[in-house]
Amino acid sequence: MWYWVDLEPAAAEVARVLHSRDVLGLLWNLRDERVPWMAELRPVLGGEDLHGRPPRVMLPEDAPFIEATSTDFPFAQQLVPEDLVDLVASRSHVQVLRDDERAALLERVARFARVHPELAGRATIEVPYVTFCWRATRA
Repeated sequence: MWYWVDLEPAAAEVARVLHSRDVLGLLWNLRDERVPWMAELRPVLGGEDLHGRPPRVMLPEDAPFIEATSTDFPFAQQLVPEDLVDLVASRSHVQVLRDDERAALLERVARFARVHPELAGRATIEVPYVTFCWRATRA
């Protein structure tokens, strides 16, 4: 998780272990909030977080990487609506919450899955994502 690293030492270490023309690749699976119900889930999750918007990949200005490019790939995960709670519970930013905060969040997600018209009463749902892929070449 690139956004959790101390940027300058991490970039220096990656540059140290990669040879010239080797590639640093970073991937993020993000909620696809172009799908309305997924966008409506954001306030249930507490508003802004790192997992619903494209990352801003940063490297120090003097990092020896060139030819940075990015692309993304949409996909969907098939779940039963009740499994949405387990999916949210598996996220690291949820796991580090205090017990009472985590329980309240997961109850909000469970209620959302029970009452939202796109989810309620369905045997399965498609949970939309976008995999954001970024790469740069070691100079």
